[in-house]
Amino acid sequence: MGGLLQLNNEPAVDDFEYDEMMFRIYDSTQFDYPIAVTWMTDAGTIESGWGVIREIDADRMRVKLVCDWDTWWIDLVRLCSVSKVMCSRSE
Repeated sequence: MGGLLQLNNEPAVDDFEYDEMMFRIYDSTQFDYPIAVTWMTDAGTIESGWGVIREIDADRMRVKLVCDWDTWWIDLVRLCSVSKVMCSRSE
């Protein structure tokens, strides 16, 4: 994402970026791997969190991101970025 802001201060996300985010979200539900998500709140601030997508609410166009200590319902239209979290194994 180039950091561009739309007139309403929401980051601009092109179709390719949006499709990539949807791919990561779907994969998180299917393969149970964590993702990092940033999104715009109703107040106009940018929030972020990481965890696994546990539910996709297609009727309300939102996803449920869950980690050990928190849960967020995130509107798909407010997504800024989604990336896979790489976990390292210590031996």
